[in-house]
Amino acid sequence: MRTSPKTRTRLPITPLRKHPLTRAEKVWSF
Repeated sequence: MRTSPKTRTRLPITPLRKHPLTRAEKVWSF
């Protein structure tokens, strides 16, 4: 159960944060 909540929060946060981070980095670079 300790890995269940940690893996669920890391899985969605990794792809979700990388998507907005990559777009925000491109916009900030401009």
